[in-house]
Amino acid sequence: MAGKPVTLHQFFGTGVAPEEARQRADKGSASALHRQEQTTGNCGAQSRGSSGTTIARLPKAMIMKTTILTRSSHSTPLANQRGFALEATFLVLLLVSVLIGAAALGAAAVVRTAGHDYRSTRVFYAAEGTSEAIMADVHEALEDGYLDTEELSAISPEPIGGFEITRFQVEKQGDVVQETITDGPFAGLYSLTQRVEIFAEAQDPAENASALKLSVKAQAIPIFQFGVFFEKDLEATNGPPMEFAGWVHSNGNIYLSSNNAWYRDVITTPNRVFHDRKDHHNVYNGVFINDASGTDVQLDFDSRTHPTP
Repeated sequence: MAGKPVTLHQFFGTGVAPEEARQRADKGSASALHRQEQTTGNCGAQSRGSSGTTIARLPKAMIMKTTILTRSSHSTPLANQRGFALEATFLVLLLVSVLIGAAALGAAAVVRTAGHDYRSTRVFYAAEGTSEAIMADVHEALEDGYLDTEELSAISPEPIGGFEITRFQVEKQGDVVQETITDGPFAGLYSLTQRVEIFAEAQDPAENASALKLSVKAQAIPIFQFGVFFEKDLEATNGPPMEFAGWVHSNGNIYLSSNNAWYRDVITTPNRVFHDRKDHHNVYNGVFINDASGTDVQLDFDSRTHPTP
């Protein structure tokens, strides 16, 4: 597209002002010549172009030269390339900014999620620890073989630093029932079972909370089901031959040493069994204990020589 023409007027002469020269030009006779190419000796202007050139005769005192300049707005290929490179740079910068922003948002989300999981885990452990402590108190209340409602109401959990125990509850569920124990070291015996429900809720200063509910079987095993039951250490070092057909149990350690002792049923303890005397070292190799098939097996090891029998 062509721009707007710009006309420049140049005046040549001596002692003639531009205004006076203009007046003289008006009074003089001028002739217009229209042609593609024109030369007027020493007082004309020459111009070439497809649109032609208009030349006006002026007096000798003044010569006006008119030059027509055309300003074009066409862009060169190099200018177009520079503009495209600038746009491409801005697009790349925009894309990089979007990627950096997305990465920053993702990292912030990961940090928030990790922090939430950390606080939730801590407060869960606080609720779980409270429930375990309450269960230990229930175990102590069962020492006499029966759980009383007043005993359960008196249970109160210990405070945990950095957490608040907002709620806790210990309740009996139903009545005491008699049932046969099917697993564990006392399988085959019957127990008086009382179901207990323990609930505990903990909260941290940021108000993250967690609650836990435990269903517990409190089992009291009547001791008359045992042939021998000891609360503390049990020592059996018989002299004459002895054959015992009942269940032997001790809540303490068990010491067995004899030349002629046969135990036809189970021997259990939560502690340790020693093939020896308790008061001094004296081992006799005549102790036999029935296995699951009813075959008597000589006792030739104990908790010292076989820590995990």
